[in-house]
Amino acid sequence: MLRIEMLYPEAANLYGDRFNAWYLQKSCPGSTVISTSFSDVPAFAKGEADIVCMGGAPEIYQEKAIAALMPYRSALQECIDKGTIFLFTGNAVEAAAEYIENEDGSRIGSLGLTKLYAKRDRMNRYNSIFLGSFDGGESGQIEIAGFRSQSSMMYGDNSSFYAFASEKGCGINRESTLAGVRLGNFFGTYLLGPLLPMNPEFTRYILRLAGENEAAPAFEKEAAAAFEARLMEFRDPHFATENLR
Repeated sequence: MLRIEMLYPEAANLYGDRFNAWYLQKSCPGSTVISTSFSDVPAFAKGEADIVCMGGAPEIYQEKAIAALMPYRSALQECIDKGTIFLFTGNAVEAAAEYIENEDGSRIGSLGLTKLYAKRDRMNRYNSIFLGSFDGGESGQIEIAGFRSQSSMMYGDNSSFYAFASEKGCGINRESTLAGVRLGNFFGTYLLGPLLPMNPEFTRYILRLAGENEAAPAFEKEAAAAFEARLMEFRDPHFATENLR
């Protein structure tokens, strides 16, 4: 059964992101959720995790999470190379960047999984919906819907490793239509909160990647109905894309 690791849930749960791990567990009965604290050796670094989730956090804890992961950067890259699944949501996606730049120009080193970098602008928060899709291979195009609320954006060229193509809402920054990061089975996205319960087909795709071909998204009928209603709402031309309150 699946071993699902939730990194630093005591801090990296700004929008309820730890419920992604809970939803995977509900979708695959008998699976285990491992809660990793800042003082723990991550389960993925010991070869004991099949799916690893990390959510968004206030900037001070985002920096603490990156620092806690830094000694295991090579192990994380090895896991990506061998196909371990990662889902980093909210500003956790910035762990994949080379660095994060503050408003005063100072920089915080990140894990450097890509050549992207992030810039903070805490006086001008970006709030929006997002509607996009990605190629799910045999599953065809899979649509993704969600919300964003962020005080930083990423820059650089992610055209060869983006996660989702945008239909509504921007990509890694306002000038981009290519959202997030995908490196093998590593998904990094600014979409926040319990992304998997909101996107049952994406959940099904993640379960298939993990080899759980018989598993189905928990509360599938209700989740699918809610997703279809959200798509209809998001595609309404009168529904605001940005600066939601």
